[in-house]
Amino acid sequence: VLERFRFDNVTVRAPQEVLFDEAFGTAEIGADLTLSGTAAEPRLEGQAQTLSGSIRFSGQDFTLERAVAEFDPARGALPTLNLAATASFDKGRALGNLDDNGQTSFVEPPPTDPNFDVQLAISGGFERGISGRPALDLSPTLSSGAQIQEAGTPGPRPLSETELVSLLTLGRLQLDTAVGGDNSLAGTALE
Repeated sequence: VLERFRFDNVTVRAPQEVLFDEAFGTAEIGADLTLSGTAAEPRLEGQAQTLSGSIRFSGQDFTLERAVAEFDPARGALPTLNLAATASFDKGRALGNLDDNGQTSFVEPPPTDPNFDVQLAISGGFERGISGRPALDLSPTLSSGAQIQEAGTPGPRPLSETELVSLLTLGRLQLDTAVGGDNSLAGTALE
């Protein structure tokens, strides 16, 4: 029955005020799409992008800078996704006891700024799984322009992605961490 219902290049334009509200985020979205195919196998072409919003990642709210869902009719109605978001963190809280002994400090952003930003980038999309059903496959990446100076080191250095993961997981930075093994992020999270 669904195969009989055909879409003949139906244009869907919503320049603003399409609201998205889910447990993992909220956004106002604008869309410019063309719908073709059948109700059984719809095909979308075009894009939907955020005008404003936020996303929750690893327990932290990030402000959306840009989020785009690209639709290619060859993929049916399944989009590819690209997202960029930013969250601000308090330097003193992030350093925790590392700041108490004066061995580690932020040099970028300047000491007069109490916060630093962490950028989240997510890319990927829906892929057909073994069962033929769509599965979401996303790759997140964390980065920051912040730099720290550790006592006894020749100069400042950027925070590693693993250290930024420790910030999201533990609420503070754990420097020079590994994901598993002795003195690892996983071990500290279990303490």
